[in-house]
Amino acid sequence: MLYYLLQFFTSNSHLLNITKYITLRAMLSFLTALIVCLVFTPWFIRKLKIKQLGQMVRDDGPQTHLKNTGTPTMGGCLIIFAILCSAILWGSLNNPLLWASLCVFIAYFFLGFIDDYKKIIYKNSKGVSAKTKFTIQWLVALSVCGFCYYNGYVNSVINIPFFKNISFDLGGFYVVFSAFIIVATCNAVNLTDGLD
Repeated sequence: MLYYLLQFFTSNSHLLNITKYITLRAMLSFLTALIVCLVFTPWFIRKLKIKQLGQMVRDDGPQTHLKNTGTPTMGGCLIIFAILCSAILWGSLNNPLLWASLCVFIAYFFLGFIDDYKKIIYKNSKGVSAKTKFTIQWLVALSVCGFCYYNGYVNSVINIPFFKNISFDLGGFYVVFSAFIIVATCNAVNLTDGLD
């Protein structure tokens, strides 16, 4: 929104032409999300504690993890709010890749929300099964990557870092490759967390 508002005024002010650069908008987006999180996090954590929405820790893990029982969960709600504010304020809303990214982000958010909700309601650490999570994550990632690839929004050529002349055109396999990157990145923290 602010992106389009500033673009409207660039014809009158050469100084505002700087807002056309994605690097500046990325920094402003980062700062917007940071400010939203810094302002609302203390209030949000207090609300979670009052409502006793805490993490359930598996009892078959290390005994040192048991002290983390009751740690407020559902923090993703605040993070998604901050990122959506940043994307809507500073993003180019006519860019299909922005919407594709937000679709994956929101779908994974709902999956995480349902997982945490089940843990809180049933008072255990099970939540959504790993098989169901992986299946949904793969379906979402393949759908969005396939949509972007078949509509020509992405290039299937992969360049090897530090080598200028080495590149591979993955063709249709790009959909599977990019979906794998999304799912692997999504689960990188969960697999090393130890509390789930």
